[in-house]
Amino acid sequence: MMQKIRRWRRKLKQHFQKAILSSHSPHEIALAFSIATLILIAPTPGLNILLVISSYYLFRALNIHLSPIGLFAGFIVWNPIVQIPLVFASLFLGIALFQGRIPSELTLDSITMFSSQYVVGALVLAALFAVSFYFIIKRLVSHHREKMIVETLVSNKHLKRNPSPIL
Repeated sequence: MMQKIRRWRRKLKQHFQKAILSSHSPHEIALAFSIATLILIAPTPGLNILLVISSYYLFRALNIHLSPIGLFAGFIVWNPIVQIPLVFASLFLGIALFQGRIPSELTLDSITMFSSQYVVGALVLAALFAVSFYFIIKRLVSHHREKMIVETLVSNKHLKRNPSPIL
């Protein structure tokens, strides 16, 4: 289990570094990740991949650029293991919003109400995560790019002061 977590963290770090070094703006990367977050948390089982790919081409047709790396990072973060607690959180959020309770007997009405509570909870949770992660990812990418620029400038300044001997 720990080995899988390490592998997952390593993949996430690699994709984050690719995103930082890509030619896409922090806005494009954050928007792509947020759209993937919205789609992957929303209750669309089996359609997630199709919807994320379709959204990429739809936004492209509208001349809105999304980072494919940002979309792919969404798949890495919102994997099935992470989805399990989100299903329960969505359900309890939906029940709280409807001020309902878990049905004690299974009837068509109780299943319909239970399902609608879950769907509403999942959509609210997806929207909250998507908006929140837009600002978090945009800030992280901007911060790391600024840090890389400063490190490059400091490194170049150091090289100018202490030039290495030419062999």
